[in-house]
Amino acid sequence: MLSAIATSDSIDVLAERLAAWRTVATWANYFNFRFPDTRRLPAIFAALMPQQQRELMGNALSWRYMARNGAWAALPINCTGPAAGITANPRLSEAQFARLVENSEADGVWVRL
Repeated sequence: MLSAIATSDSIDVLAERLAAWRTVATWANYFNFRFPDTRRLPAIFAALMPQQQRELMGNALSWRYMARNGAWAALPINCTGPAAGITANPRLSEAQFARLVENSEADGVWVRL
């Protein structure tokens, strides 16, 4: 669970931005958004809409993380437009939530084995 984020945001702004994404709302519940788990990070980032990606990343210049294979990998920072403000209540659609649940099924099976 190692990430290295290069950003022009101050450490306080980055901490506030990431803290806002610890728990996200869905249509019916709140759940722990496990973006610090680098096994889940690529799927989480891919499930977000561009505006949500900007809200999570802010002014990040790069976000590198330790991938499942033990090598460094990078999130595709291709968000256009200015960084979004810090969101107060991140929310996922049913489709986004379903996509993340589906992505986590392989890890669940592996744990049971």
